[in-house]
Amino acid sequence: MPAFRTLSISLLEAAPLTGAKAVAVVDELPRNTMGKLQKAELRVTYAGKFEGE
Repeated sequence: MPAFRTLSISLLEAAPLTGAKAVAVVDELPRNTMGKLQKAELRVTYAGKFEGE
């Protein structure tokens, strides 16, 4: 399933109070050698970028 399709479905199915405050579109996500997403690196990279919007 394409990423934009998944995003649109998840935004439509979410309750109004739990909707996304912002969306960042990136070319590639940081992954380790096992292919797992490195969430800690994402938190550091995008810390403060969506505050106050």
